[in-house]
Order: sequence, then structure tokens, then C-alpha cells
Amino acid sequence: MPTDAERFAIVMNALGAAFNRPITPAVLTAYEIGLEGLTIDEIEAAAKRALQTCRFMPTPAELRELAGGLKPEDQAVLAWETAVRAVENYGWYHSVQFEDAAITATIRSLGGWQRFCERCGGEEEKWLRQEFLRTYAAYCKVGVSPEAALPLAGEFERQNTLLGYRNRPEDRPALIPCEYAPTTVRRIGRSEAGREALAIVNALSEAMRVPE
Repeated sequence: MPTDAERFAIVMNALGAAFNRPITPAVLTAYEIGLEGLTIDEIEAAAKRALQTCRFMPTPAELRELAGGLKPEDQAVLAWETAVRAVENYGWYHSVQFEDAAITATIRSLGGWQRFCERCGGEEEKWLRQEFLRTYAAYCKVGVSPEAALPLAGEFERQNTLLGYRNRPEDRPALIPCEYAPTTVRRIGRSEAGREALAIVNALSEAMRVPE
């Protein structure tokens, strides 16, 4: 009986043959990372649907959708609700880190945790929500750098840092869990790769902007 790894290789080679796409070791690794969290049965079912419905080689994200996973735009709505609850529960004084790294990265790109808290609940919240949804969806597509996934600082940590105090108990970030199963977000490299990814996020975010 073939192992899961052997079944995965068979699936990928079948897709490659059907869509005239060479399955190199790099391609195989990329799909392994992109499909992390799915069972081999789910991957095989998604591949079968792809062979029946797709005209071109499906990306890992498309296979996840065919396996029944949430689209980035749909998951963004759940992520927004998670972020707003965190504002209500912790406020801007506490540092936070989200289980879903794409939330952390999104809030950082929108000005940080304190700025996000300030804009929630007021006149700006409508626009903040739109910015959050499209930026989050973009991060799901291109990945999150280690820097972008670092905890978000609150006022306690900011003040202690200014006073020269480090690692105080009140600085410890609260871990914010998700009530949904977040799509595995690709972790990208540092420095130049991170800057390139951020540029892609900004471009995708702008492309998904809804005309006002």
C-alpha cells in the first residue's frame, strides 16, 4: 500500500501530465508547502475536481479551494471579526499576537496595533474594514515575512521600551486564537524577499480595492 508521500507524488505527476507541467523537485516542494494541513484524501479529491473542471494547472490555493477550503476573501471576513474582538477584549494597552499570522501582518501594514484600535468603533471603521479585507486577502496569496509576523506592541510595551525596561510581565503579548482553521500562509524570507512580497501585497491590495 503506497504511503501518503507516494500518493502525493502520484497525484502531482498526474496533474503535471494532464496540464503539460513538469513536476520538478522545486514544484513538488512548493505544492507540499501550499497544501500543508490537507489530508492526502482531500488532496486527491481536489485533484480529481481539477482534472474535471480546470483548463490550466491549478495553483496550491486553487487546489485548497477545490478541497473545500475557504477562499482568501471569505477567510478575510472571519479574520476581521477576530481582530475586532481582540480590540474589544484587550484594547491598545496590551501587546498581541494572532494565531493567524496574516492578521498580524495586516494590522502591522495598516499602522500597527494602537492605530488599528483607534480606528475601530469610530467613523473610520468602515474604511478600515475595507482596507483590512483586501490587505489580508493579499497576504494570504503572497505570504508573510518573519518580520511581519512579530507581535504587535501595545502602550504598556511602548512606554516600558521608552523608559528602558525590557521583558516586563505586562509586555508579554496576548495570543489571540482563531475560531476558524486558517489557511496555511506561506512564510517568506527576510530582507529583499520580504520587501518584494510587501510590494506585491500593496499591489494586490490596490487591485482589489472596491470603487467608492
